[in-house]
Amino acid sequence: MVVLKIINIETIINNNRELKSFYFQFMGKLYSKDIQSKLKLYNIEEGYFAILFDTIICSAKSKDDLNKIIDTLIPNSNKDLIYVFHYKGNRKPPLKMG
Repeated sequence: MVVLKIINIETIINNNRELKSFYFQFMGKLYSKDIQSKLKLYNIEEGYFAILFDTIICSAKSKDDLNKIIDTLIPNSNKDLIYVFHYKGNRKPPLKMG
């Protein structure tokens, strides 16, 4: 008889820091597409955004400013989990509501 263990992803990534970092970066990249569409919907200006999984942690107009904010907010032990993206702003006219 073969017994299979079901291991959830948290168990796997918590035992391997490189894998955890890769997973958070990958998920951040996926979620950044959804976040960018929401930023576009609300006509947010161009900037750099740092996200942790699906949550915006901070933003700034320049990447240097963003990195300074990250340095003050995020412990060194978790900086590798942050995904940073450049949002180029809404290039289309805003949607008319109503």
